[in-house]
Amino acid sequence: MATSIIVDGYGSGGLLAPEFRSKGIGAVHIETGTALKALCRSHQPSDYSAEFQLLQYESIELLAKQLRSLDPIAVVPGVDSGVAVADSLAHHLGLPGNDPSTSPLRRDKFEMISHLAQSDCRMRKCWRVRNLDDLRRVELETDGGPLVLKPTMLAGGRGLTICHTASALRAAWDKVLECSEGPVAAAIVEDWIEGSEYEVNTVSWNGRHGVTDLWQYVKRKNQQGVIYDWGRLIPSRGRVQDTILEYTNKVLDELGVRFGAAHTEVCMEQGGPTLIEVGARLCGGRAPEVVAQCTGYGQHQALVDAYSEETAYDLPGRHYKHRSLCLNVHLICPEDGLRISSAGEKALRDMDHCLRVDLLEEPRERLRRTTDLLSSPGTVRFIAETWEVLAPCIEHVRELESEILYKP
Repeated sequence: MATSIIVDGYGSGGLLAPEFRSKGIGAVHIETGTALKALCRSHQPSDYSAEFQLLQYESIELLAKQLRSLDPIAVVPGVDSGVAVADSLAHHLGLPGNDPSTSPLRRDKFEMISHLAQSDCRMRKCWRVRNLDDLRRVELETDGGPLVLKPTMLAGGRGLTICHTASALRAAWDKVLECSEGPVAAAIVEDWIEGSEYEVNTVSWNGRHGVTDLWQYVKRKNQQGVIYDWGRLIPSRGRVQDTILEYTNKVLDELGVRFGAAHTEVCMEQGGPTLIEVGARLCGGRAPEVVAQCTGYGQHQALVDAYSEETAYDLPGRHYKHRSLCLNVHLICPEDGLRISSAGEKALRDMDHCLRVDLLEEPRERLRRTTDLLSSPGTVRFIAETWEVLAPCIEHVRELESEILYKP
């Protein structure tokens, strides 16, 4: 049986093995040992015929040598931590994949932004920070406007802080050092940009990019950083959408994304689109599964089709049609130590138009105050035929949060 190789198949990456299996293709799992612990909880070992731990091999080449006997047809990452390893394994196995020599452009936010700044893609100014001396240099070179400091290798807004003063910038650097589960090589400091935010999910094959879903997101800015509030699935066609997709395709080309999934975050400013960041993997939070219900075709399905039916792959140039509209409302826990109440969870699930409630923690577990996407207790997903029906759900969720959702 032909086999797919999934590297760190956590989160939305967990959708890939069952999808490959539906095409008569088996799956094995590679654990890099570098994924965030919160993501690893979603792992389902029963979805795979075999598991391999990268750290047990002296080199990627030795692991590739063992995998070659499995008749592999695809190597794909599930989450960010699997990107570089997937690139390298695909190269050693002679399979379609992105150039491993350019993996840092798709993984390290500073390498990504600084490389794109040399192209004709609209970008914001950025600095790499490895120590306090670098931080002092940033303070001298900036004009006093708000800055964003975040780790170069973490996702989900983890460790991101908006800074208005030099002291806030230094405190943010300390926060980056504390939030990592391992050593932090560097952080990136960028100018803060204002505008509507969009997320573009794509699948690429041999340098041709196709969009599977496009979202408009609203986030809350506070002293700690940025918190996801809500987002909605929007049509892939329109004046703004056309501009964003053209820009996204340029970005993907510049970053060497020729094969596989990508999740691109863009801010639409008055002067045009500006990149926030790109993840060369599926959209997180198992959102592709929900998109499949709304449009009939999720990003995970398009990715598997590209590898299993490459001669028939025709996503580029297609525009999806809505069967229904989707709204994601992200839960926001107001303080540390609270738990989800069973009555509150039931009230969420009983809401009109609620498709599902995806909780990141077990109800009995103590929650952290929400400061980024990964510290959100979960997401409530709604579907309906019109936005006018969905919009009131946002306020309804916030009312339940303030009244009965959380308990001591």
